[in-house]
Amino acid sequence: MRVESKKVFSVIKHIILIAICIIMIFPFYWMIATAFKETYAVYEYPSKIFPDPLVFSNFRKVWELVPFGRAFVNSIKIVLTVVVIQLLTASMAAFAFAKLQFKFRELIFLLVLATMMIPEQVIMIPLFQMFQKAGLIDTHLALILPTAFCYPFGIFMLRQFIMGLPDSIMEAGKLDGCSYPGIFFRLTLPLIKPALSSLFIFSFLQNWNSFLYPMLFLNTQEKFTLPLMLNTFKGLYFTDWPVLMAACSIVILPVVLVYISAQKYIIEGIAMTGIKG
Repeated sequence: MRVESKKVFSVIKHIILIAICIIMIFPFYWMIATAFKETYAVYEYPSKIFPDPLVFSNFRKVWELVPFGRAFVNSIKIVLTVVVIQLLTASMAAFAFAKLQFKFRELIFLLVLATMMIPEQVIMIPLFQMFQKAGLIDTHLALILPTAFCYPFGIFMLRQFIMGLPDSIMEAGKLDGCSYPGIFFRLTLPLIKPALSSLFIFSFLQNWNSFLYPMLFLNTQEKFTLPLMLNTFKGLYFTDWPVLMAACSIVILPVVLVYISAQKYIIEGIAMTGIKG
């Protein structure tokens, strides 16, 4: 009876998981299917699950109607710059908070975490005024500076990971004549690759989908990022949904590729980061 009940429970569990997966995947499938439809087919009732006929010209229109390629390059440049700086500064701060002893360490760490509670809407106007006086409006530096050098979530996540590393590593490094920078770059960084990979994905996704700051600071279309360029496909009286869905499919492709390539490190990083609370 116990064996049978376990089998029934396992079957029910898998059915529920499959149903949840279908519910989560279906919106992405619908987006991709719409990208291969004619414009009139979007408004058909009942809607067709499979596009008939298949239309590939929507993807060509994405690159022809607006400077989409330029926006793609802009997003790649801004996101990679921000993510690399965030990983470096966050890991260095996390190492200091986890392994170094200095006055008011816990208080400073709490103040860093407290900045996560400040809504973006509170700092938008002061930030805009500062960048306006500095002449940074309508430049990519206005998107890089506010986020690259301050990433409280990254500091918190990496600190939890580094706290799980044994102190004997630092002691061995000191015996070998390593300074604190040497201990950090030669010993600590190689050991926190899983956490850095996880943080890379979180930071990449957050900055890749950023819309508020680009809308606030950028005015010239040639400097637009992908979220802003996607917004240009939406018209006041008419929206070509197949073209818009084709653009969305292209935008999410880098995120999917990055996640698939680093999936092993993401799971390992999240699991190991949660050991110490």
